[in-house]
Amino acid sequence: MTTSVSIFSPASQEHNRGSIETCTVYSVACDDCNGTHAHVFCFEADALRWLAENAEGPDDNTRAELLQLLLTRHDDAFWQLFEESREDLATYRLESHDLQLQPNLF
Repeated sequence: MTTSVSIFSPASQEHNRGSIETCTVYSVACDDCNGTHAHVFCFEADALRWLAENAEGPDDNTRAELLQLLLTRHDDAFWQLFEESREDLATYRLESHDLQLQPNLF
């Protein structure tokens, strides 16, 4: 499981016509009993919430604990509990992606 954090960083085109605006999206890639699939989120917290609620392995009590750890931003504890509770046959990968936004063409 890997994770990296990026922050939305728009570049002002009013001050620098050559600059490019970017935004960050987060993807969760999964290989579980549903096959291989991915989900894309605008916010890291939403991607982590999806993992806590949908990953194969954690029981209801563990899911509640994972969600509580998200609310209190105990990232290390979240990842440790997540890794301990997920099923060995399922794999999940969380990544951030910085996208360049295309200038308004109109």
